[in-house]
Amino acid sequence: RIELKVPKWVGPAFVRRGVHAEAGALDLVAVEGMARPHPYLLPNGEGFPDNDERFLKFSAAVAALTERDAPDVLHLNDWHTATALAALESL
Repeated sequence: RIELKVPKWVGPAFVRRGVHAEAGALDLVAVEGMARPHPYLLPNGEGFPDNDERFLKFSAAVAALTERDAPDVLHLNDWHTATALAALESL
């Protein structure tokens, strides 16, 4: 477990490193509020009312990991992670 240096408004953020048998090395980024049965939707099919806040925090943590480890490629898919690009201090 590696603590990430994120803005105070994000709250605790960390990354766990692991290896998947088929995918290889993985970094799992965690912030408060992300551990739910479904990442986007309530059981009734509606979005969680805090999706915007949760994914802004998640994106800030992704940016912090990127600043720390400088990957060769950063894939930001859809609005859920697109704001990570805005949080980056350097490219």
